[in-house]
Amino acid sequence: MDGQQRLVSLFAALEGLEIHRNSGKKDNFSDIYIDLNANESEEIVTTSVKNLHEKTFIRLTELLRGSLLDLTAFPKNTMKSWTGTNDAAIDSKLTQDVRRIDQILKGESPNYDWKVDTSHEHMIDNGTFNPNASFNKAILCIMASQTPRSFKNNKIVRIGSDWLKRSNRKN
Repeated sequence: MDGQQRLVSLFAALEGLEIHRNSGKKDNFSDIYIDLNANESEEIVTTSVKNLHEKTFIRLTELLRGSLLDLTAFPKNTMKSWTGTNDAAIDSKLTQDVRRIDQILKGESPNYDWKVDTSHEHMIDNGTFNPNASFNKAILCIMASQTPRSFKNNKIVRIGSDWLKRSNRKN
């Protein structure tokens, strides 16, 4: 598949569309499921749920469009396999995160039990930039959405991973 075909397939999967091919074949992208019991060596995405038990899979479109609180309807052992622990504290944090995400999706501002220090001093005192840190990822996403420009020449700054992986004087 070329890039355009991959993007069309991704869009169709996210929207749950049925695509009619020139050959007459139909691809129903709403029949894509997430296997909640899959371990790290198994495929998590499946198009057949014949051999899966109820409440061990969820349709991709339902996962994307439904309330995250709906996930709490799944058996605890299913959710624990995703978090990799039986710790009650993790279950509690997961439930809190789900509620906060639902609040954000409703346009509400969630409350947190901790403060995020974004001061210049804190940034300088607490290590080097790591693009894998969640805080830095959030900042990069916000910056990317604003079409960042260079201070030197006002050209658009490319921050795509394919560009950042290269190491040369231009980037």
